[in-house]
Amino acid sequence: MESIPRYFIPPADHFFLLGPRGTGKTWLTQRLFPQALRIDLLEPETLRSLSART
Repeated sequence: MESIPRYFIPPADHFFLLGPRGTGKTWLTQRLFPQALRIDLLEPETLRSLSART
């Protein structure tokens, strides 16, 4: 897959990356931050676990 250059300067600390499905959010973060923690709230068990903590 060919990538399109993006003009994105990530913050030094942490951030949320929000946007519609299929726009390359996961692909971009995996490429730029391969060791980063990712939490997928579309996984039912993950959402259930995190929701129970409130």
